[in-house]
Parts: sequence; structure tokens; C-alpha cells
Amino acid sequence: MSGNDFISNLESLAKQSVERKRALDGEEKFDAVGTQADATITFRVNKALKDEFTRVCKKNHSTPSREIKLFMNEVIRKQKLD
Repeated sequence: MSGNDFISNLESLAKQSVERKRALDGEEKFDAVGTQADATITFRVNKALKDEFTRVCKKNHSTPSREIKLFMNEVIRKQKLD
């Protein structure tokens, strides 16, 4: 195994370790968050953006609120935005 291969393997293992730690931390934080809706987030968006998002949600048998909550849950689980 060449030096470059060794370094590549080491970098890959380090990245996998970080991802596993992030996933475990995210699941732990997600479990701690719970499911009770006890807070409100209010923010302003462009009307056309809201209308189109609402249309897409309805087309997919969902609501903007549900989709934003799903997004937030996924961010907590992953512990990153992507």
C-alpha cells in the first residue's frame, strides 16, 4: 500500500467516524426534542413563494407546516444542513 493510499484510507475512516458521531448525537438530540408542539415560529416570506410552496404541498397531500417540521427534524438528526 502506498503512502497516498494509506492517507486516503485514514481520511476516509476519520470522515466515517465523524459522520457516525454526528448521527448518534443527532438521534440523541432528536429524542430529547420530543414531539409536543409547544412553540410557534413566525417569519415572513414572499407571497409568491408561500403560494407555490402551499400548492406543491397540497399536490403531495401535505401542508407547509408539516413539511417545515419534517425538514427541521431531519436537520436535527443529521446535525447539519444540506
